[in-house]
Amino acid sequence: MSDNRNLIVGIDLGNEVTQVSYLNPKNNIVESIFPDATRQEHAIPTVLAVVNGKREWLFGQEAVECGDQKMGYVVRNFLDYPEKTLAIWDTEVSKVFLIEKFLRKVLLLVKKQFPEDAIQKLVVTIKHLEVELIDQIYEALKNLGILKDRVRIISHAQSYLYFALSQKKELWMNDVALFDLDDEGLMYYQLSIDRRNRPVVVGLQAKDFKDMLQYEEI
Repeated sequence: MSDNRNLIVGIDLGNEVTQVSYLNPKNNIVESIFPDATRQEHAIPTVLAVVNGKREWLFGQEAVECGDQKMGYVVRNFLDYPEKTLAIWDTEVSKVFLIEKFLRKVLLLVKKQFPEDAIQKLVVTIKHLEVELIDQIYEALKNLGILKDRVRIISHAQSYLYFALSQKKELWMNDVALFDLDDEGLMYYQLSIDRRNRPVVVGLQAKDFKDMLQYEEI
């Protein structure tokens, strides 16, 4: 691997879909990586599959199609698995193994686009900061050669906060809102700025509207 560590990469690791982006070192603009250039879709289904008879692992859309065609064992929603191990045919695999397998495939997309560069910093966003899942992600990345000093794991709410504050001051000095709709339902977040303190304190106010709107209704 190259010692030229100049890539800043972000992975939004969701239970349904995952997205990967990077800070382009040439123009300092954040861009998304498309797993399939012909489809122009940056969302990667968070799905793994093992092809029948081959023990070959697929991920993303290929894994979904493998399941649709009944060609292998499909693993979905593995981030939410309450158990630490899963039986695939006659083999026990760990949840860390599944996360590692998926992240390896995702990071290969980055490597394909930047074959001569290495990751300087990796930020992984997840919906909820659950200690067990955080530890499992760190362990999976360690197995891939990316140690904790190069990784930061944050929540979707934190990511929204950092994104809003990185914009021009005129855009976040007043009300800024985020509507977050996923398979759990609708959440509303609003930037909160307390100007009575010095330095100014910025936080988030959250409201749960899951009882009003569910993903299945869209």
